[in-house]
Amino acid sequence: MKITNQSKLLTLQVIVFFFLSTQNSFAQNKKINLKDWQGSYVGIGYSNSKLIDDHIEMDEDEPSGYTDNIPITKKTPSIFIGYNWVLEKNILSGLEFSIEKRNFFKDSYQKYEGVIDTAYPTRLKSKGYGYSLEGRVGKIINDQTLIYVAGGIVQIPMERKYCTDSCYSGSEIDTFKRNERGLMLEFGLEHKLQGDISFKFDYEHRKYSTPDFVTVNAYGVDYKEIHDTEEDSFKVSLIKSF
Repeated sequence: MKITNQSKLLTLQVIVFFFLSTQNSFAQNKKINLKDWQGSYVGIGYSNSKLIDDHIEMDEDEPSGYTDNIPITKKTPSIFIGYNWVLEKNILSGLEFSIEKRNFFKDSYQKYEGVIDTAYPTRLKSKGYGYSLEGRVGKIINDQTLIYVAGGIVQIPMERKYCTDSCYSGSEIDTFKRNERGLMLEFGLEHKLQGDISFKFDYEHRKYSTPDFVTVNAYGVDYKEIHDTEEDSFKVSLIKSF
């Protein structure tokens, strides 16, 4: 399943549906049990994530004509811990730390003026563990339902290869491996099933800060490789509160 505009729309529709379906509590002036929302929690999540890496090559200060676009869609499991504070007027704030298991990888070819050039393959890999720390603020709608927005920082492992003929053999390969950081924005809904168990539904957008890379071996001359990397996810989580 690919992350599309329909997936984003479905997430918003779910949030709006729960919001509208719980409005009778206000009409009846029902007192919300805020105590159940405060405290620590742990959870496991499962994301359908799409990473898109756009790439342009520069010859000094001018585009060389070579570009690349690598979309990768993967399922990403995660675990997380967090803490919620309940404020006045049913406002909730919280912090959450998450660890995810990443397995993104794809081979591609650069394109010259939009035409694939098989002499210059590339390889993108994000494999290992990613980490994120986010803060969230939301509105407690009733005893069972919370809607919120969240934002934070994220770090993921990333490896890029620029090659001539092959990225698996030969000496004409440039490999850049590092941890890349970025910012994340999230919209979500949490719904308690019973007691201390709840489900969480999130749409998350990430924008990574990717440095420029200068190739030395692959192309015989020094070209600057510029990347723009983003990731969109739809995530479902199961939570245990304490």
